[in-house]
Amino acid sequence: MDVAVYFSLTSKIYPEENGTPVPETKASRTEKGPHFHSALGAARALKEHHIPFGIISRNSMGRLSAHRVIVLPEVLVLDGEEQRAITEYVKDGGAVYASGRTARFLSDLCGISYEGQFEEAISYIAPEGQGRELLPDSSQHAPLSIYGAHVKANAKNRTEVMATVVLPATDPADPAKLASIHTNPPGRSTERPAIVYRSYGKGKVIWVSAPLEEADKHAHKNGFVALIRALAKQPFTFQAEAPPAVEVVLFHQKERRRYIFSVVNEQELLPPVAASGIKVTLQIAKEIVKQVEGFHRSALKSLEETGMHVVTASEGLSRTKQDMLSHGKILNANDIEVLVVYVGTWTYSNMTVEPARLVGVPVVVWTYSGPGNVGIVGGSIARGALDEVGITTTLSYGDFDDEKTLDKLRIWCTGCAAVSRLRGATLGAGGSR
Repeated sequence: MDVAVYFSLTSKIYPEENGTPVPETKASRTEKGPHFHSALGAARALKEHHIPFGIISRNSMGRLSAHRVIVLPEVLVLDGEEQRAITEYVKDGGAVYASGRTARFLSDLCGISYEGQFEEAISYIAPEGQGRELLPDSSQHAPLSIYGAHVKANAKNRTEVMATVVLPATDPADPAKLASIHTNPPGRSTERPAIVYRSYGKGKVIWVSAPLEEADKHAHKNGFVALIRALAKQPFTFQAEAPPAVEVVLFHQKERRRYIFSVVNEQELLPPVAASGIKVTLQIAKEIVKQVEGFHRSALKSLEETGMHVVTASEGLSRTKQDMLSHGKILNANDIEVLVVYVGTWTYSNMTVEPARLVGVPVVVWTYSGPGNVGIVGGSIARGALDEVGITTTLSYGDFDDEKTLDKLRIWCTGCAAVSRLRGATLGAGGSR
């Protein structure tokens, strides 16, 4: 899962009701508490914006690194083990979105000093500086409304503050003072942080002083999702262009080597409107890169086991034209006699042609023969391009442990090396009267 929403059973409480007789508490009236509603709001916003997410709990503490972003929605109870696990996750390069009173337990991580909550039940978030890019629909003159109390805090580093708290012109709880008969407009700006965006170790943290994710309004959901995207940086595993009411779920069946998308139209109003023209984009580049890296390690090992001296330009993959040219120069400086190009996936023709021209030696294009692998497509493209420009080449199509394939490679490479060494040599001289 790209994004994980943290749900805490111990946080299903109302802290302000501490000491209240149980029959008189909100919880006794089936109200589930601010953490529950914030987690539900986060899930709703992520679902409607088609961001891949899942729910995790305390049992997931040992597997946090599997997620790119972790959402901590108004978490009211975090024990020492949870705090340490979350902190280490961010130190190691993870990203955390935390809201409201979660900062009581993670104040150092969030970059603030916690001082309690404002009394006003209605308040605002006013973006400033870089925060205007995170909340483009809001401004100092038109701040984003929050129906709930902000955390009162001080930022440890003022440059990390992306937005500040704005209080209503009058206290909504005071019936004797009114700024408006219908609303509670903003009127008192503060220096208190509303959004803090900071680095911690190798990771990133965004803290919001109130549970922005709880509100079921477009501006709030868009703002929350913008913050999540800022933490994620890279595209998610999949992206969908679909109406908010359409839920898109991805299943990866590794044993069957396939992905399955489930698309469900969940419109609440009947009759439902047909959802058409849905576009889903799947990002599987990282998985392919890891797979091809494994192929290259196996190819290198197999070549070395044939007894040939193998020169490598880099421990990593040549993934761009610039990589291929740079690595070609290194190989050329080592006076190689044959260029073996292993192609593990689809590729562009110039990726092989440019370095082959640079080294000026015969080329072997080798590709993997495993089922479901598209290396043969890339290998055929490379071989055809080399033939077109007149570079001597052959295509070797076989597995890493296939003796016939390895024999073909050894014979071809040995023969090409012999031709290279003999070129221009005088083998003998004779004459007659």
